[in-house]
Amino acid sequence: MVERDQVRPLAPAADAPTSDDGEAALQLKKVRRKKLIRCCACIAALFIILAVVIIVLIFTVFRVKDPIIKLNAISLTNLDLINGSIPTTGVNISLIADISVKNPNIASFKYRNTTTTLYYYGTEVGDARGPGGTAKAHRTIQMNIT
Repeated sequence: MVERDQVRPLAPAADAPTSDDGEAALQLKKVRRKKLIRCCACIAALFIILAVVIIVLIFTVFRVKDPIIKLNAISLTNLDLINGSIPTTGVNISLIADISVKNPNIASFKYRNTTTTLYYYGTEVGDARGPGGTAKAHRTIQMNIT
């Protein structure tokens, strides 16, 4: 028998590394990094735009305004007078006040019990208690306080 020298290749020819493989891998990493930076920049830009829109809405549309309180009418009942012009001392005077409360805000708000005080030349002469309630958005509530 004849012995033959068999030559075995160390690596297959198809998988042989070339100088192009290193450059292709490096190029692929650069492309992925650019896509990642672009994606992060878009997300950051969206958050900044969202923050600006929220701040603008807070200072314009959602600005809290004070309620507008108007005294529509007053009617006196149970008034005792001497000679038709001077009230007696310790007299019990009753009056009915028609009050309206307008809510100019977008949202409704709740209010607790109210107190209405009547002054005569800087001196407190009476007070009345009113019930609490809810003022709906852009609505006017009318109350009669005795």
